[in-house]
Amino acid sequence: MEIVNDCDAFKLPNALDLLTEWANMWLLSVLVDKCCVLGIGRLPATAPTDFYIDGHKLSFVSFCRDLGVTVSHDLKPKSLGIQDT
Repeated sequence: MEIVNDCDAFKLPNALDLLTEWANMWLLSVLVDKCCVLGIGRLPATAPTDFYIDGHKLSFVSFCRDLGVTVSHDLKPKSLGIQDT
């Protein structure tokens, strides 16, 4: 989800709650271990500092890999073997 203002920042926790409800309704599980928060740029000053899925706090990361593509918080190219420090 793109967060460009305070309103968006407060919509994200609600969207995560709706995701959990949908998954539970369809007897699916969300693999929280594979979920994270990747901040690109700055969050608004009043944005929540923690995000949760089904009561599990999501970790903030400096990069993530999805479908073989690595995206870093600064959008600079990185090698595929980078370590999160």
